[in-house]
Amino acid sequence: MAEIKRIKTGISGLDKLIEGGLLENSVTLVSGGTGTGKTILSMQFLKKLAENKEKVLYISTEENEKSIKEGFKIFGWDLDKLKIEVMNLGPDELEEEWEPLLSNKIDREKVKRVVIDSISLTGIYYRDEYSTRKYIYRLISSLKERNITCLLTSEVPENEKSLSKMGVEEFVCDGVILLQFLGMGGKYERGLTVRKMRWTNHTQETHPYKMVKGRGVVLGK
Repeated sequence: MAEIKRIKTGISGLDKLIEGGLLENSVTLVSGGTGTGKTILSMQFLKKLAENKEKVLYISTEENEKSIKEGFKIFGWDLDKLKIEVMNLGPDELEEEWEPLLSNKIDREKVKRVVIDSISLTGIYYRDEYSTRKYIYRLISSLKERNITCLLTSEVPENEKSLSKMGVEEFVCDGVILLQFLGMGGKYERGLTVRKMRWTNHTQETHPYKMVKGRGVVLGK
């Protein structure tokens, strides 16, 4: 039987809940509302791998490279020193060139670990829901064919029970990690739930977590 390789997430406390990490060559969706830590968690994943000298790529669809690097430097992570490449894709690339541009770069530079933060904006550039869903399906399918381990982030409005912006991402991705604000004891705390992880005996509970400057997402109170 072939050995199943898992990729460490770098998120304190998470790997033991998903049998040691993410399946290699899988695409996982990280969804949640504003302020739940999607960007920090996804960059934390790349940080762990970059420290192990792996080739990684962070793609932002919302902020430019300078803003991202400055923000994380304040947080305590120097992306240049970590050799985490940051790439920005704006509206034009999102609509017309995202898939071939990304695929060519991954193949040419032999990138193995990728974050796309986020895919929520795709709905802005298509006229109808069907076209948007078709595009997202095609993009995720293309990523899964590239033999990379990838995290995608998606914004989910507060108080909605959906797992993604367009309602198709969670079905195409191999895993879904949901980040939420939860009302507990008269105050709000953040909670992480692994809603889906293919071929994995994963936790089904919601786990409290904190965002700690310089460390990132840490599970546990």
